[in-house]
Amino acid sequence: MDPVNPKAAETGSSAASSRSLSKPGASWPDGYGRLIFDSVDSTLSEAARRASELTGPTWILAQEQTAARGRRGRSWATPRGNFAATLMLRHGEEPSSAALRSFVASLALRRAFVATTRDESAFALKWPNDVLLNGGKVAGILLESIGDHLAIGIGVNLAHAPGADQVEANALRPVSLAGETGVTVAPTAFLDVLAKEYA
Repeated sequence: MDPVNPKAAETGSSAASSRSLSKPGASWPDGYGRLIFDSVDSTLSEAARRASELTGPTWILAQEQTAARGRRGRSWATPRGNFAATLMLRHGEEPSSAALRSFVASLALRRAFVATTRDESAFALKWPNDVLLNGGKVAGILLESIGDHLAIGIGVNLAHAPGADQVEANALRPVSLAGETGVTVAPTAFLDVLAKEYA
């Protein structure tokens, strides 16, 4: 299967649509595949379902997640306009070394935000999993080991932030990129930037 233009297929996800919405931009990094879905239960779950057919590092993006999961198994839905993606990597690393991928992803995510907004001072890292914008949480990262793959799940509040009743008590204030900066960016366009920064 072409990682850039996958054919529609039944996947066991909440929606059968798995068409590529657009080809990567000219700056897409060499050696990385890309799968874009309209709606899935979770990009981490979709990554697990497709692990055996992936031949190299591959980004899996969904325009909508209906049953996403985060730390401590907390579940939520990702509305359209926000960013939900998983990077699948083959790894033979020790768990302690694999965990460092979270730091790499955090740094790449912050660089992608700065490249998108041209505002370096507004973004900070809360090691090892979160990116903050004006003191509020705008993005989170979750690592999962799937066989001989490492899955790096990334969620970003590009357009919408969850309400206070949707987050844990004492959690950081959730914010969105659009709400805090006025900058709007499509998930596919943000993926182009993030993939380049990670590579």
